[in-house]
Amino acid sequence: QILYNFTQQQSGTSGQDGVVIDHGGNLYGAFPNGGDHGAGFVFRLKHSANWVLNPLFSFSGGSSGGQPTGLIVGPDGSLYGAAQGGIQNCGTDGSQYCGLVFNLAPPPTFCRTALCSWNESVPYRFSSDLDGSGVIKITAFDSRGNLYGTTSTGGALGGGTVFELLPSGDGWIKTTLFSFDPRNVDSGPAKVLVGTDGNLYGISNGLENG
Repeated sequence: QILYNFTQQQSGTSGQDGVVIDHGGNLYGAFPNGGDHGAGFVFRLKHSANWVLNPLFSFSGGSSGGQPTGLIVGPDGSLYGAAQGGIQNCGTDGSQYCGLVFNLAPPPTFCRTALCSWNESVPYRFSSDLDGSGVIKITAFDSRGNLYGTTSTGGALGGGTVFELLPSGDGWIKTTLFSFDPRNVDSGPAKVLVGTDGNLYGISNGLENG
């Protein structure tokens, strides 16, 4: 059953990482292109008589963020994800954006229309290749509200990282839990989930040399 057909103008020229669902049955997703500025957007599909599309936030690109990569629903019902942008200090010449983690929440006051934009905040901006770079994905919360994700490259050994973000006061504290070494272990992690035993489980791109 097809719930909603996106137009090319809505979705840009590339696909997205699937959808997530909240407790109310609403679906959320992100396109890396399209939107008001062409740098990607986040949408909600809300079911009434039919599924209705509500664009929630359009990225403007550059340091403000763009090309979002997936979403998860946080414990408070707001959305978390990652995007390109942030600090320009990565790559061989330091000219590339290192990436950021974003949070989208509804306006604090009641919105009279379905088209009101959600508000963006940035819990964390990656600062260097050592910190983590490449394609960044936010994929899991644990029962204590800690956030987990991956970077496809960077880290201490260059093969990507698994990281944790802990809420602390008005901010978040980032810890690199593991740095992949492309010379002797799998590299390029793509996703992690929290198991019932509290450990993290994930997938990677495999050994570079087979």
